[in-house]
Amino acid sequence: MKKLFALILALVLLCSSAVAESDDPFAGLSFDEILALYKYVGQYLMQMPEFKQVTVPEGIYKIGVDIPSGDYEIYSLPDSQTSVYYFDKINTFGSTAADDAMTQWEVISDIDGLGCKSYHFHFVDGNYVRISSAPAVFSTYTGPKFSFD
Repeated sequence: MKKLFALILALVLLCSSAVAESDDPFAGLSFDEILALYKYVGQYLMQMPEFKQVTVPEGIYKIGVDIPSGDYEIYSLPDSQTSVYYFDKINTFGSTAADDAMTQWEVISDIDGLGCKSYHFHFVDGNYVRISSAPAVFSTYTGPKFSFD
């Protein structure tokens, strides 16, 4: 009887741990694997018609890999200022634009009197964007915000 009770207890413990593991879809994945999934989901969401905006942390991103190509309106977070560098060639260290790169640099600010509040970018596959000083808010670009009516 004791052996049967021990067997039942062992099965219950095994089954409960299996159920607990199934509740966490990321169990067993490494940090790098979860980060890759995070980037993939972010890029996938940005391509959906329901996409409105996403906050992009500071860093360097490759267009077509980390961020889908296309038109974006980029804003700074409230009461902050961010720098957006867009370029076609990265330096050998992978830290900024190469010396001979075509670059576009904009300071986007939600602080009164500093820079502009948003800027339109057209991103092309294979190019790079570097966000620095603060995260940036990417929104799908819908055209100029004025009318002739």
